[in-house]
Order: sequence, then structure tokens, then C-alpha cells
Amino acid sequence: KAPEQTKHHLAFIMDQINHFRRHIYDTIPILGTPPLDIAMCIPSGPQALFILYVGRMLEIFVDGVVFLDIFVWFFTGDIDVNTHAIIPKPFFTRCIIPGTLVQILDHPTLPDLLPGLLRSTIRLSSSIGYSRCIRWILA
Repeated sequence: KAPEQTKHHLAFIMDQINHFRRHIYDTIPILGTPPLDIAMCIPSGPQALFILYVGRMLEIFVDGVVFLDIFVWFFTGDIDVNTHAIIPKPFFTRCIIPGTLVQILDHPTLPDLLPGLLRSTIRLSSSIGYSRCIRWILA
């Protein structure tokens, strides 16, 4: 295909990047003449098309690993930097707190209940004393 017939899905982003680069080179004259605008990669042969497809598959693979890393971290624990061993999280912080928080945040009465609950918590902590409440939370 000729470059004129290729659809430029990222034309807006390329224009923004080129505008930003021209602005930087105009603002700081010591950098010299601005470079050519960024052009979109158009595969010119079967090898280039293959490399483009491999890049897309690699991007999908990396996105999947990053997504699954959250679940692996949640179910296994933290990795020790020195020994590279997995340090399991306690049962309460691994299972009880996240499940309870999700149920509380998903509850339909939360918008009505939360402001009053926060107000009463602040009043109670001010009557007890903020420093004592902070010490109890940290203990």
C-alpha cells in the first residue's frame, strides 16, 4: 500500500508529540535545529510486517504478565530482596481485610452511611485524643 492509503490511527498523538518537540527546540535554541517529525511505521515487506506482529504479541504478553502479577502477589506474598524467598502475608491482611473492604465499598448504602460514620469517628477521636488514637492504630 502507498503511504497515502494507510490509515493513521495515531495521527493526533503524533501531531501532539511533534508539536511538543518543535516547542522544546524553539524554546531552547542551544539544542540546534529541530529534528524531522515522527513518522508512523508502515511495514514495507513481509519481514517488517512479521516484526510488527511480534511486537504486538510481545506487548499483549507483557500486559498479561503485569495484570497477573497483581494476583500472584496477592495470593503468595512479598519477595525478600536479600534472600529472594517469598514471605507469606498473614491470613488476616491477605484474605479478611481485602474481602471486607470490597464488600463495604460495594454496599449500596455506603453514600448515605459514610459521611455520618466519618463524622462520628472524628468526634470520638477528638474526645479521646488524637495522639492516643494514633498510638492505638499503630499498636
